[in-house]
Amino acid sequence: MYFKAKTVIGTKADGSGFYFPLDTTIVSDYGYSQELIQNFQKKATGLIKVCDLHRHEYESLLYTLYKCKLVEKKYKLIFEKVLYELGKQYQQTSTT
Repeated sequence: MYFKAKTVIGTKADGSGFYFPLDTTIVSDYGYSQELIQNFQKKATGLIKVCDLHRHEYESLLYTLYKCKLVEKKYKLIFEKVLYELGKQYQQTSTT
């Protein structure tokens, strides 16, 4: 997925906008792990959460991963389920 430089895509913990300073591409075949986040964090040290992605960016990222031909079917099914649930949430909030 491609992120244009200096376009706000999320919100930092302090409430300010997060953006990449340079044009940035997230590759969808980097690697996958299916486990509890706590277990993953024990193995992957030095990780820093920089922001909460805006809803549209989050959905676009998930959809990009879902559509990638290199992603295994078992992961596509997970992305499909999450995208479906996000769609249901969106419908519920847009009708109230």
